[in-house]
Amino acid sequence: MNDAINTRGVERLFPRGQVRGEIITSIDLDLDLESQKLTPYERKRANTLPNPQKWDYVRGRICSSKALYNLARIKDYSLLSDLDGVPIWPKGIVGSLSHTESVCGAVVAYSNSVLSMGFDIEELERISEEMFEEICTENELLKLKEQQFFQSKRNVSILFSAKEAFYKCYYPLYRNWLDFKDVDIELGSYKIMIKSCKGLRAHQCSLFEGRYTIVEQRVYASVYISQTDELDL
Repeated sequence: MNDAINTRGVERLFPRGQVRGEIITSIDLDLDLESQKLTPYERKRANTLPNPQKWDYVRGRICSSKALYNLARIKDYSLLSDLDGVPIWPKGIVGSLSHTESVCGAVVAYSNSVLSMGFDIEELERISEEMFEEICTENELLKLKEQQFFQSKRNVSILFSAKEAFYKCYYPLYRNWLDFKDVDIELGSYKIMIKSCKGLRAHQCSLFEGRYTIVEQRVYASVYISQTDELDL
């Protein structure tokens, strides 16, 4: 049984009608067969990678290929990466990839509507208590101490995923490395609010929007910024 979120569920994490997504699970794919569907450049890159990185790469490229076709009817595009490891999307398109051991997803949008976007998938129980202080700011930890352990562990997993999604959205714009504790996040009712970020002013942080959902013990998080003249890049 497929217990992952569906494609429409992923798309609802982003501005309505502006994003196309794709989700696949490991049981959906014969990866040896699917790897033959990659472009020659992607296949060459995949063959340089050890397992399981190779299969993560193949799944990501299969997802991105389907998402690009659904958005813009683009076929046979080689999704390569720049020297910083950032995927090089087709001109006029932005996107993001994520995967766990069993689920992989990709989202894409036109850059004239979405300036940048980040998408992340995490297993809900993967974060241990020992990692709390590595991930959370002092403000976040204070709020966690007010919660029962089960609830706090769940929320740290959401914060972790939200920060991963934020970084994927932030980094292509600024090319600055961030630590988990450089970003302070507040969680609302399925909303992600960036309260502060090292190097950004308050009004810049407020331009980033995010959402999350939980499906079958996985967190799916998005952070995006719409086209704006207010970011001061």
